[in-house]
Amino acid sequence: MAVSSGSLFSICVTDTGDVYAFGSNKKNQLGIGAEQSMITIPTRVKGIATPIKMVACGIWHSLLLDTSGQVYASGYNKHGELGLGDTVEREKFSIISNFKGIKKVAAGFNMSFYINDDGILFSSGKGITNGSHNAKDRHSPAIIRILQNTKIRDVEAGNNHSACVSEEGDLYTWGMGEFL
Repeated sequence: MAVSSGSLFSICVTDTGDVYAFGSNKKNQLGIGAEQSMITIPTRVKGIATPIKMVACGIWHSLLLDTSGQVYASGYNKHGELGLGDTVEREKFSIISNFKGIKKVAAGFNMSFYINDDGILFSSGKGITNGSHNAKDRHSPAIIRILQNTKIRDVEAGNNHSACVSEEGDLYTWGMGEFL
């Protein structure tokens, strides 16, 4: 079971891997379509064949991680935070193609992070906050080069900054420096 909350919405995963979403759907972050902008009762998200084990909610986007290590994304996508190769908003969850073996996802304001089974950290989204150390947005998941030789155990994303912990217990942070 898992739960995550974004800006005025939450997504829950049951012990059988089903997904329920409720709250604001203003940017389609619930992944249930654009028919309603507010869902007051937890509603099952349809169209996902594999059971989900993890959810991460950003401000206006959401990530789901299934039991086979694939990532689904829905919602706002101005900076490529969905990792789908473009900046088109998604009403329903879409699989990030050719991207498998993921064991952890995290979502922040306008960026997303993914750790694969080898402990390699990837990111997508807004350049200044995605860990790439430049201002260029990433529309698809890409390795955070400065950490490419460091096995990462955990990652969390905030509004304008993020942090990760290596297998050795070292802490790394990045983002808009005035907040660190």
